[in-house]
Amino acid sequence: MLGLDTGSSPISIYKEFVRLHEEDGLSFKNVITFNLDEYYPMQPNELQSYVRFMNEHLFDDFDIDRSNINIPDGTIAKNDIQTFCKNYELRIEESGGIDIQLLGMGRTGHIGFNEPGSLKGRLYVVIQYFFKHNLILIAIVEIRLLIYFCTFDKFFF
Repeated sequence: MLGLDTGSSPISIYKEFVRLHEEDGLSFKNVITFNLDEYYPMQPNELQSYVRFMNEHLFDDFDIDRSNINIPDGTIAKNDIQTFCKNYELRIEESGGIDIQLLGMGRTGHIGFNEPGSLKGRLYVVIQYFFKHNLILIAIVEIRLLIYFCTFDKFFF
């Protein structure tokens, strides 16, 4: 199980995965992936979509089974987000948990959307930050917080 992130930090790692596949025959057929996030609302083919990002930088270039790719759904109804988050976390657990999680570090030193000095479980503050800075609201940030604070709590905090 491989946990994946988006942004500029992991691109070089994704290029290396593709190189290892193309030049050394490394297979990803049996790899199961879980991405941390997706913008909400977001169609998977939109320019800012993390589904599109992952396809362009990684998934389109090697032999992963598409049914093993898990990326939060930016198209679900707003009132289904909480249930989706719980089910996403459950899928991670049922798949055996994440063996390796790739995380990038942002310019401010943040990992994911956990800005320096932020506290656990601060969804409201995160949402306020995105509104204040006119960024696209990431309602699926709940998934990120669940992953960080449930699955990875014992490792990172």
